[in-house]
Amino acid sequence: MKTIVGFFKLYLRNPVTLLHVLVPFFLASCYDENDLVKQSEVTFIKTYGGVGVDVMNDLIQSSDGGYVLAGYSTSFSNGGKDWFIVKTDGSGNQLWQTNIGGIGDDEARAIVESNGNYAVTGFLSDGSGDQLASVAIISGSGSLIDSISYNIPGRNLSPNDIFHFSYGGYMVVGSFSGGQSSFLIDLDESLGFRRDSVEILGATDTYNGTFIGQRVFETSDPDKVVVISTSGFRDDPVNLQSTNITIEEYFVNGIGLKGNGKSFGDTNSNIANSGGQLFDEGYILCGSTINNGVAYPTLVRSRPASSQFEELWSKVFLENPGENILDVSLASDGGYLLATSREIPNYGSDIGLIKTDVNGNIVWQNFFGSSLDDTGIEVIELEGGQILIGGVIGFDIGSEEGGNLKMCLIKTNKFGELKP
Repeated sequence: MKTIVGFFKLYLRNPVTLLHVLVPFFLASCYDENDLVKQSEVTFIKTYGGVGVDVMNDLIQSSDGGYVLAGYSTSFSNGGKDWFIVKTDGSGNQLWQTNIGGIGDDEARAIVESNGNYAVTGFLSDGSGDQLASVAIISGSGSLIDSISYNIPGRNLSPNDIFHFSYGGYMVVGSFSGGQSSFLIDLDESLGFRRDSVEILGATDTYNGTFIGQRVFETSDPDKVVVISTSGFRDDPVNLQSTNITIEEYFVNGIGLKGNGKSFGDTNSNIANSGGQLFDEGYILCGSTINNGVAYPTLVRSRPASSQFEELWSKVFLENPGENILDVSLASDGGYLLATSREIPNYGSDIGLIKTDVNGNIVWQNFFGSSLDDTGIEVIELEGGQILIGGVIGFDIGSEEGGNLKMCLIKTNKFGELKP
């Protein structure tokens, strides 16, 4: 039985209208029955979690037409944060959830489907202060099949992405605490290490800067992978130069060896958050450009060239101050869909959904949110042109200071609207 314990305001914002919808919030031990708006057959808003904080870091559409969300929860944990994996059907109804973790803070960061199962990467705390990079295989019904962890004593590892190779096996990319350097972990299909050590990116005896690996992709050459990252260097031990959105090739069998590479950005701080691999062997990169303390959404189209990646075009959306692109996906018409977080003065932040044309020009944009902090983290175009955006929505209730955050899925029509 559902119990109504509070309300929050959901806003659908666009350049022309502002729609306020008062929506009941239903509190239960889990949210598989939680309907935040009366649904039509094609649109919905759903949340997932409990009485604590439940945050989504990654989202995929599964081969059965449902969705899988990966992140962390304090609602269902053994202390601190635990991995929180939620599987839904195509209508967003929760089918199962899985929690992994111990007494410390543990967080799932990325997920990929593999042979009917799900490979999840994130970090686990070992109880002695170290943070381990971990990969777990979860069955299609939510059971833990296998897991492996990698530790470098005295260094905290934070995975950001996992890729399943077409020829089998996995590649994990992430960064060490402090963001000075990153790592690649190469695993076979059974989670065995394909080599004796991780590949360290950006770290040398004379290196002094930052390198945060965010996404990894296979290439047509099985000996190479492509990494999207944020990178920058210091002139001295204190002052960091501007950071750049960077894309580089790395040789899988050569520790620290890299091929083509290209950095994008100006003298400001440019931060990479995500990216995608396109049909022409090119890439779309997204993030933000920080100018005088204000973030502006940034989109870069690139492809490999003979000596380095080349820039086909780039966009900094100066008309959208305070906004950060967290994810980008290719739309069926050749344009792009963007999941964003936009700061709203006195209202925290909103979930943004932006559609651009093939050259990155904005076609339309809509924003969703409560009066607290809301973030769009992943976006997927579905069959028929409908759009699914995953993220977090804030609720001004519960025991957590400043309210609680819940994982959310928002399914819209092809124009980003909550109507058929």
